[in-house]
Amino acid sequence: MIVYLEKTLHGSYPNEILETRPVFHGSVIHKKAKIQYIRLTESQDEVEI
Repeated sequence: MIVYLEKTLHGSYPNEILETRPVFHGSVIHKKAKIQYIRLTESQDEVEI
């Protein structure tokens, strides 16, 4: 499972109603693809891979 924050950039229009919108996201990944973890290190204000 992948959980995205509500502030994640995406391509849909702004939600201008008070109700939440359900989202479905799917993807296809090659079986030989390597997993990468990317995070922002707030103390250094850099992206770490």
